[in-house]
Amino acid sequence: MERHCDVAIIGGSAAGLAAALQLVRQRRSVVVVDDGTPRNAPVAHMHGYLGSDGAAPSELTGRGREEVRSYGGEILTGRARTVERYDDGRFRVEVGGGHALVARRVLAATGLADELPDIEGLAESWGAM
Repeated sequence: MERHCDVAIIGGSAAGLAAALQLVRQRRSVVVVDDGTPRNAPVAHMHGYLGSDGAAPSELTGRGREEVRSYGGEILTGRARTVERYDDGRFRVEVGGGHALVARRVLAATGLADELPDIEGLAESWGAM
């Protein structure tokens, strides 16, 4: 299944959703591809986000998704597998499950992944402070 949009955003956490919100407000068709594995998943609450200090990461993401959707943006659950550029300048983003997006632009908001050293008990307590 192939869909077309102005912008495909890979990554649906704070940065990807903030970008999507700005673009959909400018009447661009936007599809956010998110695999649901945010870096801040282990934490109970977060700090430093204006208006969301102390909120659970899932609250921020949930509100962001609602805002993006309220302007017509779409959130596609899945993982971007490949990005290919066509000769005409458009991009094809292959998403798991046989889906593909063809977009004028692609924005990568994939964030970071923590690679923890193999120290006993560290993984279990990561994000608990």
